[in-house]
Amino acid sequence: MPGLRQFSIALRWALCLSLTPLFGQGRSDLRLPQLGEEESAKVLSDLRNSRLTADVCFRFEAVHRPRRGEESAPVKGTLWAGSRGLTHYLRIEMEDAASTRILARKSETGSEVHVHADGKAGKVAPGTFTPLSPGLLISAFDLQLPFTHWPDTRYASTERGVRPMHVYRARQAGIDGEVEFGIDHSFGAVLQVQVKSGDGKSVRMLAVEDFAKAGEQWVLGACSVRDEASRDMDVLRFTEAALGLAHDPSRFDEATLSRPAVRPTTFQPL
Repeated sequence: MPGLRQFSIALRWALCLSLTPLFGQGRSDLRLPQLGEEESAKVLSDLRNSRLTADVCFRFEAVHRPRRGEESAPVKGTLWAGSRGLTHYLRIEMEDAASTRILARKSETGSEVHVHADGKAGKVAPGTFTPLSPGLLISAFDLQLPFTHWPDTRYASTERGVRPMHVYRARQAGIDGEVEFGIDHSFGAVLQVQVKSGDGKSVRMLAVEDFAKAGEQWVLGACSVRDEASRDMDVLRFTEAALGLAHDPSRFDEATLSRPAVRPTTFQPL
């Protein structure tokens, strides 16, 4: 994988969506140097302060794969992403019977997820996994990664895993359990996430499955979410990308979720 400095900011954002459940698998005799207090604080601060320099939009499809039985028919959707200052936005529109539209925002002051489906508007409770569409597992939580900005976030260790990474554990008041995530040692982006219950059991695993290239830019190709109780899995695959955009400010206003947004005309296949 090339160095991050050769990648576009779109890949940096894509890496912030990438996830895989391989914490703590480095052998003890191959442990990397651990971060000190100042170093670990800087790694986390750099992640929180990173932002897109241009807006992006992706077309995707998601399938549900139960442990037993046939996988579902693909559900298609569109995802817009952008940054305004240090606030990160996602808008997701699903091509389902409920015409589900979702707006997610996060910053150092907190995160919110708004949903408009079946003609009704609502707000998703923090830390919940309301699916993007009925029948799926993958949620706005899995794409927004709100825990990166939770105040109670502490450095745990530096591990090899799939790639060398700095592992952090995050908690949020009112939410049982914690989220463990790894920040890539070289890229400075989230690479791994594991959601744990209050008794320390893994309940949700998220994994990067593939990367793809749009023109000369690397972007996320596919990711998966697995429910640890049922062992069911979703796979979300990005099929097209439009990069270097400047979305209308209303794109990230929850008041506009009652109607579909205009899609870009510059999609490139992945």
